[in-house]
Amino acid sequence: MIFHRRKKITVDAFTDQENIAKYPIERSNKHLPSWFTDMKTVIKKKSTQGLVGKTATFKMCQGFQDNINNSFTISLWADLMFRVEVDGTFSYQYPNKLCNFGMESHNSPEATPMGEFAPLKHLKIFSPWVLREKTGVNFYWSQAFWSYGAAASDMLIPPGVVNYKYQNGTHINLMIQAGKQLDLDAGQPLVYLHPLTENKVEIKTHVVDTKEYEKLKHATVYNKFVGGYKTHKKNSKCTHSG
Repeated sequence: MIFHRRKKITVDAFTDQENIAKYPIERSNKHLPSWFTDMKTVIKKKSTQGLVGKTATFKMCQGFQDNINNSFTISLWADLMFRVEVDGTFSYQYPNKLCNFGMESHNSPEATPMGEFAPLKHLKIFSPWVLREKTGVNFYWSQAFWSYGAAASDMLIPPGVVNYKYQNGTHINLMIQAGKQLDLDAGQPLVYLHPLTENKVEIKTHVVDTKEYEKLKHATVYNKFVGGYKTHKKNSKCTHSG
């Protein structure tokens, strides 16, 4: 019998601030919502025949457990208040400028599908995290739905597939209700990252000096207005093939 040892894949997460590193990208089972941890695994329930027996609760849902145990969570690194208006203008505020990496909005009906999602409006939170991974493994990116509660009805994070070999950004795209202020706390889970591989994946946090951080952040800057990512990926493959 031949056994194939699974490779270990390492994703390196970089920041130049200790205060950002206090909210690292880590396994989602470290970010279980309080309602889940407080829930009993088994409860007693009376049947239609009047018999009292044991029944499992949502805490034993295998789909939820596999989601949490096989993903990583990107959490908000500071308190954040924001609001977007019907006309697409927006405002936001962090507790201090060191936490503020910027936001932007793309609501053009010619260039985006936002007209199909009205009255929701688009916002993008610029993330401080720069990720790097050598093999090119893909990650399925989805909203950390179970940690939002009622706020999930006001804010959607669209899904996608990303990798951190040919790009390194972790910016958070949102679709939110226009005209309503949202207040999020530091540590709020935002995104699940699901590695699309059977190999073991780990994420390591690194606090580097600002010069090194800026170098890493701009390592995948694209030189084209259109199709920059595809061109960069193609050129990178050609370069590495030799």
